[in-house]
Amino acid sequence: MTWSFVPTIVDNWSQYYSNHRAVSVLIRFLHIAALVSAAGPALAMDQRVLLAALRGSRSQEETLVALRHIHKRIVICLFIVAATGVLMTTADLATFLTSRLYWAKMTLVAFLITNGALIISAEHRVARVGVAAGWGRLAIVSGLSALLWLTILYLGVWLTAAA
Repeated sequence: MTWSFVPTIVDNWSQYYSNHRAVSVLIRFLHIAALVSAAGPALAMDQRVLLAALRGSRSQEETLVALRHIHKRIVICLFIVAATGVLMTTADLATFLTSRLYWAKMTLVAFLITNGALIISAEHRVARVGVAAGWGRLAIVSGLSALLWLTILYLGVWLTAAA
């Protein structure tokens, strides 16, 4: 199968995105709205996990229940962020594909997704071995999650200022 049609699709999309401000604004809005809808609850939960580490087992049990209910929302929002991110990237491939800043951000996004899997794993471990034995690992990956979210947001702002 030949992929010779891809450059044509990308070029057409780039022109459409550039020539239709309402479309580009809508895609950027959806990107930011989904990002806020994912990062906000994720950062709040990361903070709650870290505070629960200081407060003890009752707070940890309550936090664990809340944590179980937040993953689906964050994953759905991250899917929207990824889809809109691909649309924005393909609208200006020449800028983004050669940008070290862009690739640094994408690397951190991959780490964030991996860390999300580690959070779920740590959450299951806490449920299996108890909060006393398992909370430390959950607190570490939650702290890393907060750091990754904020760094990705920072790089995104920097990237848009550089573009």
